[in-house]
Amino acid sequence: MKQIVLMCLAAVCCAFLAQAGTIPLLNPGFETGNAASWFSPQAGLPGVVPHATYPHANNETLGTYFAYYSAGDFATSWCGQKTGTNFVANNRYTLAAWMSNGGSASGFLDIGYCATPGDLSTFTSLTSATYAITVPWAQYSLVYDAPLSAAGKEVCVRFPTKTGNTGGTWVDQMSLEVVPEPALGLCALGLLALLRRR
Repeated sequence: MKQIVLMCLAAVCCAFLAQAGTIPLLNPGFETGNAASWFSPQAGLPGVVPHATYPHANNETLGTYFAYYSAGDFATSWCGQKTGTNFVANNRYTLAAWMSNGGSASGFLDIGYCATPGDLSTFTSLTSATYAITVPWAQYSLVYDAPLSAAGKEVCVRFPTKTGNTGGTWVDQMSLEVVPEPALGLCALGLLALLRRR
């Protein structure tokens, strides 16, 4: 009996761990020197420049390049990417980015899906947040707990970095993490507790 319980515990733990981890983004730190792999409805944006040319504090671990929008760029410009991964109900998704105030005091992150599958121009937001950002680089994050209605839709992300025509937000090192439904982990702990009591 104990062996069977151990096998069940191992299976649950494996299922939990298999769902947890990083959802890869392409060119997340713009280290190609351009915005390759990112879609923008406005051609040529965002710009990508070296940190060395525009140094702000806390950029030591951010690589060589970062993305930006300048004053005068189209106010609704944004930059997004499909992940090739579908939402799983009750999983938690965390989108993070390093941002710096390059003339606009706010930054923005967005998690969503494509209303027309595969077409980022139809990006539909599921959750978003605006951040009051500082000049020194800092990391900001957005959390989304996927409901059943999101299950099966492809995870897409974007960073609208222009909130007006007064400047832009600098963006670097995007990342997307997923943590599976907590119930799986609790189930594993429950099975372990049961074994100990026996």
